[in-house]
Amino acid sequence: SGLIMNVLALSYGVGIWATISLFPPWRKRFCQEYAEGLYTGATMLIAYNVVSIPFSFISSAAAACALYPLVLDPSTPDGMTFMYLLVAIWTSFMLAEQLCIMFLLVMKSQLNAAIAVSYILIVCLSLASGTIRSAKGLPGWLQDNAKGVHTKYASSLLHTASFLGRKMNCTPANGIVCPTPADFLLDRIGHPNAQETTDIAASVAFALGLCAFNMILYLLPMPRFVRRKFRE
Repeated sequence: SGLIMNVLALSYGVGIWATISLFPPWRKRFCQEYAEGLYTGATMLIAYNVVSIPFSFISSAAAACALYPLVLDPSTPDGMTFMYLLVAIWTSFMLAEQLCIMFLLVMKSQLNAAIAVSYILIVCLSLASGTIRSAKGLPGWLQDNAKGVHTKYASSLLHTASFLGRKMNCTPANGIVCPTPADFLLDRIGHPNAQETTDIAASVAFALGLCAFNMILYLLPMPRFVRRKFRE
């Protein structure tokens, strides 16, 4: 669970850092040319995503390659497990990236935007990932609300890749209890069996859905005080 928490936190953190470093020049240029009507905010985001998404996917694939030997035996490669790792890392990066883009629409300071996004993702990581606190230990209303958070599905993919395919080297004896991977998953993330299709679909839907939502936000008329703030 500690490894899974670190993977999610690093994916979110790298997404935040990359976005606050690369996106502000695009935003500044857009604000300067907005009055001329050369292009819309959605057009600018499409251009940015065309550049960003391939590089983030390649970086996530490299991270999944580095993580795989820590999770399973590299001498017996499993393409499905690698895909779970890749989807969890890539969608976590994209979600953090799109959250930063959303906040940078109204915040000039990259640091303030990074702090706001970090706070949101830390709360999600603490309550929905099953790494800091198990799903069974949460109140019922929090368990229901966690189903609407990307972190739950990305964490479920990582738990599935890490535990369901792992052989337990444990021999029951007096005073020794050997829990099965399914029992551990039931305690940590709330279900004992793999739900890969749901987890993959939900993880990708959160990332791409927020990307589409940002395009709608950037299509709205930009207030004058916001344009003035970014021109300075």
